[in-house]
Amino acid sequence: MSRRRAVQKGLSCEFANAAIMVGGVPRVMLDVHARHHRLLATARTRSGVVTTAELRSLGYSWHRTKTLLRRGILVPFAGQFIVPDAEAPLVESHARAITQRLGDDGVLTGAIAAHYLGAGGDWSERFGVDVPMAYVPGHSNRSIAGAVLVRGTMDGTRLRRKGYTVADRTTALVDCLELADPDRRRDLLDYFLQRRWLDRDSTIKRLDERVRSRMGRRSSPTQAALRSLLEEGTQSAAERAVADALRRSGLFRGRRRGWLSNVEVTVPSQTNGCRESRVCQLDFAWPDCRLALEVDGRAFHTSDEAFERDRLRRNDLQAAGWTVQQVTWKSIHDTESAVIDQVRSMLESLRARDSR
Repeated sequence: MSRRRAVQKGLSCEFANAAIMVGGVPRVMLDVHARHHRLLATARTRSGVVTTAELRSLGYSWHRTKTLLRRGILVPFAGQFIVPDAEAPLVESHARAITQRLGDDGVLTGAIAAHYLGAGGDWSERFGVDVPMAYVPGHSNRSIAGAVLVRGTMDGTRLRRKGYTVADRTTALVDCLELADPDRRRDLLDYFLQRRWLDRDSTIKRLDERVRSRMGRRSSPTQAALRSLLEEGTQSAAERAVADALRRSGLFRGRRRGWLSNVEVTVPSQTNGCRESRVCQLDFAWPDCRLALEVDGRAFHTSDEAFERDRLRRNDLQAAGWTVQQVTWKSIHDTESAVIDQVRSMLESLRARDSR
């Protein structure tokens, strides 16, 4: 109800405003909720989704349904209706609507699957990949407005989560990367790698499998771009800046006496009086002389716990014979030559020590 109509009916301006704004979000009048309590009750048991048949059973004609659509009480999706006032998470409403439309043979993927596999959050909106996605069963020609349906054989594993069939995490996140805007794809890939949601080697393997499944055809430009990003071996803008500086310096990259990026090493660790092993991922490393170059991009130092964990990790590396040098984003941009000279000097010193 508009403010003007509320005043004409004898309501105060304050009541008119309260009637159309609840919690800062536009809503229909509260007495409408009372009239449609059966609709809300039904939607809340179905993740906020109702079908046309369910609306009929509740006594809603098509004319009344169109009225609810105009008022925003119902939102069409996948041939069904989402009831926003049911307060169900939108990702779960999408999952139910798509599954009911495609049947049990459909497989949810993308941000929906990531949500059910513990890799969800607000990243889908930040990186523009919150469009619902699913694999279509067989050679179905169905379409769903507002959703992306993948018409091809899924190359991963099917999992069951909360009654839905979803793609495995690697498949779901690679689908998100292929769907993402090219300008933001690198940042999204960094985000997945930093949180260990994607493994570099398994992701490259998955992309190669997709290329082979195209029966001799070349990979798509998106797949080629993704593979190139993965082969860089970096997972942040700061690491890419250091890698570029190392290349410009002429320092050799390779397994023998050269630098490697994102290297995993296993070192002894003393935790709570128990001696065990710790796997550490080094941003850059020269394994022949055990020199590690760590890039401080402030990504994992936003809490006291992270700060302490990083210091314990560094102590374990030093106890295992590794020399750890720290480089910051500011230092590599402002004093690149000084950083490279320091690395070169440390390499010469360590190799001279080892040759004695």
